[in-house]
Amino acid sequence: MADLKKQKRIEGLPDTGVRPLFSDYADKYLDFHRTASDSGKKTRTIDREEHSLVHWKAAIGHVRLDKITRPLITAAIKSRLTRGIKPRTVNIDLIVLRNVLNEAKEEGRIVCLPTDGIKPRKVKTPVRPLLTPAQFDDLCKGACECGKNHMQVLDYLRLLA
Repeated sequence: MADLKKQKRIEGLPDTGVRPLFSDYADKYLDFHRTASDSGKKTRTIDREEHSLVHWKAAIGHVRLDKITRPLITAAIKSRLTRGIKPRTVNIDLIVLRNVLNEAKEEGRIVCLPTDGIKPRKVKTPVRPLLTPAQFDDLCKGACECGKNHMQVLDYLRLLA
């Protein structure tokens, strides 16, 4: 009890206000990064995050920030994977969720991150076959017919090969 009293004296009373819903906080997060010139995020990054947050709002938007749990997040991830969404996309969406929840933690709205311990899905890198010599010869023949700069195109293809 003495430790709790000491902690109360040092840190003050905990914030007892109502925590916002995830969807409201995500909108606030996006608005801040769109309007703040020193947020450190590019416009394209914010657009990508907004796209990911649409899916998170559909899955957990009705939940208060402090009530988001790891099982809730993993269930949303499994749901997206069963609908055919690629693991790489799900990994990117998870990163966006972590960004939002990290900011909520920095603001003191949540104590710990529910995304801790959730590992990214394994992604298989597609193997792209190389051109066979016959296919490369066909490509070079096609380059000879491309116009007045056909020699430059042909040299460029040979350099790449």
